[in-house]
Amino acid sequence: MERAMKKQSLIISALLLSILTACGGGGGGGGGTGSGTDDDTGGAVDDGSSGDDGSSGDDGSSGDDGSSGDDGSSGDDGSSGDDGSSGDDGSSGDDGSSGDDGSGDDGSSGDDGSTDPVLVTISGTVTFEMVQHDTSTNDLDFSNIDVMPVRFAVVQLIDGDGAVVDTASTDELGEYSFSDVAPETEYLVRVRAETKSSGTNNWDVRVADNTQENALYVLQGSLVSSGSADSVRDLHAATGYSVAQDAYTDQRAAAPFAILDTIFESMSKLIAVDADIDFPALVTYWSENNRPEYQADGLADGYISTTFFRGSENAIYVLGDADTDTDEFDSHIIVHEWGHYFEANISRSDSIGGSHSLGAYLDMRLAFGEGFGNALSAIILDDSIYRDSNISSFSFDVEDNGNTPRGWFNEGSVQTILYDIYDDEADYQDDVSAGLAPIYEVLSSQAYTDSSLFTSIHLFVHRLKTDFPELAEGVDAIIDNQRITVDD
Repeated sequence: MERAMKKQSLIISALLLSILTACGGGGGGGGGTGSGTDDDTGGAVDDGSSGDDGSSGDDGSSGDDGSSGDDGSSGDDGSSGDDGSSGDDGSSGDDGSSGDDGSGDDGSSGDDGSTDPVLVTISGTVTFEMVQHDTSTNDLDFSNIDVMPVRFAVVQLIDGDGAVVDTASTDELGEYSFSDVAPETEYLVRVRAETKSSGTNNWDVRVADNTQENALYVLQGSLVSSGSADSVRDLHAATGYSVAQDAYTDQRAAAPFAILDTIFESMSKLIAVDADIDFPALVTYWSENNRPEYQADGLADGYISTTFFRGSENAIYVLGDADTDTDEFDSHIIVHEWGHYFEANISRSDSIGGSHSLGAYLDMRLAFGEGFGNALSAIILDDSIYRDSNISSFSFDVEDNGNTPRGWFNEGSVQTILYDIYDDEADYQDDVSAGLAPIYEVLSSQAYTDSSLFTSIHLFVHRLKTDFPELAEGVDAIIDNQRITVDD
């Protein structure tokens, strides 16, 4: 018999739940969202699911030891619950209902004519809004929004007690599915701002709120009955911005998922050139309280100064204060900082850090690190125009060969060299179209990471010409245009 399909389209915005105790009864109803702590200790998050030891959560459900829960339901030993229902021995309960010997396991009727319930499927698509830039002003253009899939994010099916019943992942199209779901039972669907993989490629990327005890952002729908037929539950993360009022008027649900997608895209581009690459765990901290101000020990209060990568935590902090500067939709900036994560974990960096600009004379280590971050953002996004939207929005062309001053000390020269090696457009003295692979192979090679020389454009070009001699002549022409010479 065909099952009827029903669709529940849920347009949700993202909120943060209060932090609860381990195994606490979180979640429940409502169309908002929640966040759970994720402290990597193996304990329960605040969604009310049971701990790893099998002990019951506050919802009274049974643990792995088979003991009964607080609701009186039977344990695994087959003894009857407090409601008089039968145990596994088939004897009738106090209400006269038959035991397990009365019906077949396949849903066919037993001797008394009863049937097992037909399991259902809950599926749907998860999307978020990505805001584009006004190319004339470099500001965010909230009238120009692309609806994009939330790719390869962790999805949880949560019951009415807040317990995690099943876990899945969205696919490339943002689609998820839970099969074999109990009918006529209340569940909600929760999408975590987290992507995880183990196998050929390993990664674990999360987006959390540094101003809310590092709580993980999630998007979730309402607590709704699974019904008696398959159902569709779509979830959508909106920007929360009103074009009519020219201001944020609702929760900024899209922001964490925009950041997550940009980082996923960065990993995907490297997987395309190295099928065996693994990525160490990364957490990105975004909050609408993150502002471009400094205060000692102020990260937990949003005083992050700028969007930056912090190597000691393997974390990226992202600006989000709407009154000063927001970077969640400035994808070039996100990839730039992810580039520093790449250097710290897969390649190498000797950068001394500090302030920098395209027109500055920099330490060669700093010039290379910042120029690499700019070039990588253009490569990953296939867009050479680097844009930063803020009170004084700006942009520049990574491929621009007219940098002033030119030289190994200038991040503009470095970014142009790296991008010219990558791209397939011939300009000035650029006849090289090598793609990302040789750049990645040099930066991740042991000869580069173990070199006694400081990281700089000199070390990179030397290793590139050594490992890929067929590129040497073209690369020399590119660096000569930036007034740099690297002897073989």
